Amino acid sequence: MSKNNKWANLLTALDDVIGGSDMENSHYKITRQGFDNDRKEFFAQIEYRYRRDTTPQQKDIRRKTQQPARSETATFQQRKRQNFDLLKSINVLAKTGGATVPIT
Repeated sequence: MSKNNKWANLLTALDDVIGGSDMENSHYKITRQGFDNDRKEFFAQIEYRYRRDTTPQQKDIRRKTQQPARSETATFQQRKRQNFDLLKSINVLAKTGGATVPIT
């Protein structure tokens, strides 16, 4: 097996493990290599970079200037209130040492 083929196999393995199916391209480079005197071993630090396909998908993408629909705003307000109630009950439990106290 040639040296270039081994490096190509490494890139293929990195693509399979780290990359993904929606990759445009990928490459690697050895950023550092040397000898670790403490551990008595050679090392090579490899930087692997890949680019994902950035073409817009068929999604409902809203502009920042558009206001969310009323139902989304209502749902957000409900979740915000639920989170507030949850935090309030956690604080009550912490203050009372775990005893259950009704929230007022």
